[in-house]
Amino acid sequence: MYFIATFVTYLTQILIFLLIARVVLSWFRPAESSWINRFLTESTEPMIRIARKITPKTGMLDFAPLIAVVGLDLLRSGILYLLSNL
Repeated sequence: MYFIATFVTYLTQILIFLLIARVVLSWFRPAESSWINRFLTESTEPMIRIARKITPKTGMLDFAPLIAVVGLDLLRSGILYLLSNL
């Protein structure tokens, strides 16, 4: 159980870090062909796409990364709660 809980915690922390890195890089508009930008986009787009379906349109502001981070944290908490009750 401990291994699974640790794995889930590390995985969600890595995904949250990737989301934050994508947001920060979007402020600087790196070349879209850079490997870092492609990696961040490809690894976080599934979470962002789901979050965009949930969030309302707010003009220039995109709250999808924030919703994705909150969703990942809730998912992590739920999984850890279920594991602690086994």
